[in-house]
Amino acid sequence: LAKDTVNLGGLTIKSQTINLAKKESSSFASDPIDGLMGLGFDTITTVAGIKTPVDNLISQGLISSPVYGVWLGKAKNGGGGEYLFGGSNPNHYTGALTTVPVDNSQGFWGITVGSLKTGTTSVTGSFSGILDTGTTLLLFTQSIADKVAAQYGASDNGDGTYSINCDTSNLEPLNFSINGAQFQVPVDSLIFEQDGSTCYASFGYAGLDFAILGDVFLKNNYVIFNQKVPQVQIAKSV
Repeated sequence: LAKDTVNLGGLTIKSQTINLAKKESSSFASDPIDGLMGLGFDTITTVAGIKTPVDNLISQGLISSPVYGVWLGKAKNGGGGEYLFGGSNPNHYTGALTTVPVDNSQGFWGITVGSLKTGTTSVTGSFSGILDTGTTLLLFTQSIADKVAAQYGASDNGDGTYSINCDTSNLEPLNFSINGAQFQVPVDSLIFEQDGSTCYASFGYAGLDFAILGDVFLKNNYVIFNQKVPQVQIAKSV
């Protein structure tokens, strides 16, 4: 462990504890990302008692409100994105914000999804999930993932991923009901990547008993995370 001054977009956090790696995997060594800045709660820090950057932003008075707004730009619109610590940016969402209670008992941003549909066809009722900017895909329990895959004619690759038809023109969006409001993963986000003639779906499973609403969900929906209540507010991204 070390302590350093961390500059986060012009906010100067003093005496931030950071973990220093002694070894790194080959994938990390070649990745454009140099490390992780955890945005979960401090109950899951790798060393007990360490305060997260957001904890310190709050305690050091660097932000006046204990929130941050997350907007992830889509590649087809030029990519980019914005994390706004201490507030939110209405230029990046449209419509009303829906306030959703958060269960942080496991250290994550846990929410309840009321139902899931493909278009107007019901896939499943209520299930638990976490909002996680650090997860790329939309991960379900395997049973829910299989039901979603069946609706889209996708085939299980046996490794948590699915192959899906590269032509999505006849498919319907994924519709999430969360605290009475509706949020979408549109058809243009159902494919994660194409390798030759094979397309990999943006949804999958990871052997977990809860879902992870990762970047596939978050690039389509603006989220304001409030660490103090705790709660989130969600609206459709612009």
